[in-house]
Amino acid sequence: MSYHFGTEGQQHPLLQACSVIFTIRAGKLDGNKIKAEDVFRLVASMLDLLFSDSRIQTWTQQDIDDLWCEQTQMLLDWPDTTVNDRQLIVDTEFRIVRKLLCHHWDTYYSEWLYGLFSTTIDNESKDSSEDEQQRIQKRLLDFSDSLNNWINNDYNGHLSIEIEAVAKGQTAEVKPLKPHSGRKAKDLKSIIETFDYLPRIDDRGQRLQAFYQGLRGRFIDINTQQKDFIDLFQNTTTTHKIVWIQEIIKLKYLILRIEKYITCPKGLTIWQIVCAHFQIRSKRKETDDNMTNDSYVIEDLHTRQFTKAGKIPEAVEDLDRIIRILDPKINYDEVLQDYLDAQLEHDEIKDTEDALANGLNTDTGV
Repeated sequence: MSYHFGTEGQQHPLLQACSVIFTIRAGKLDGNKIKAEDVFRLVASMLDLLFSDSRIQTWTQQDIDDLWCEQTQMLLDWPDTTVNDRQLIVDTEFRIVRKLLCHHWDTYYSEWLYGLFSTTIDNESKDSSEDEQQRIQKRLLDFSDSLNNWINNDYNGHLSIEIEAVAKGQTAEVKPLKPHSGRKAKDLKSIIETFDYLPRIDDRGQRLQAFYQGLRGRFIDINTQQKDFIDLFQNTTTTHKIVWIQEIIKLKYLILRIEKYITCPKGLTIWQIVCAHFQIRSKRKETDDNMTNDSYVIEDLHTRQFTKAGKIPEAVEDLDRIIRILDPKINYDEVLQDYLDAQLEHDEIKDTEDALANGLNTDTGV
């Protein structure tokens, strides 16, 4: 069965993409009744949900993770599907939807939701080989132009209804949207708004100060002033930028872990705020004659960098202790002491390692 939309005889670009990607996955399915059209319907329903739900601007990573679980549970009603089938179908669905979000001209959808979907896919698709993922990504690239045109000019938010109409032999009438008729991309350089960290807790100031001290010199530039950093979490306005001196994946890890403790100004996403107020120190190698020296450059961040930062680690021990400082469920004095004890132990080990490296005697009894 083929579905046709718009121009007579021209197959819908989304169905074409679903068919091609389904072909890559079909050989790994245990059931034999699943068709490309089934994936098409799932993708259509999810798109309609994302583009019509009034809650969309408050969705979090947990919401998208839950959406994965809901889709998996829904497939329990499909006949002859195994656990493996359901995993592969939902993974395929999410990857196609993410591709469409990548092309939507509205910054909110193309950046924010794309990042949430990427994180869920990375966390849930542990059994998918790197080679297979690259094959899917490469094949989806073949549809970039057609999907870009469709999602921005033809999609009207009710694709699932149109699918049913065509399935019954009727002609689907797709009312094109006016190109770029909505919120324009936000200039990151113009953003001066900041996060708001739990304004109602009594020890808010103490926790933010300790949070700053824990990051300073190890994750943010040592020259960062306390007030400049804390301003980013007090719902104020500032143009100051904090220089992150570690890998970008660790900054992403930090933000995702503290997301539940902070809120964003209306109309802005968490990654827009991060990019507006953080820069990253990158190492660059410069060759001078026969000598190779490491040098650093301070660069602005862009939201797309966080979607391509790689797989998020399950834990970052030294960063986790600092993040716990912001957890209001843990007594402040207790969490601070735990951090200080760990830091003291870390410094003692570091001192010993430095001493051994320089041939010094570390036996205090001598």
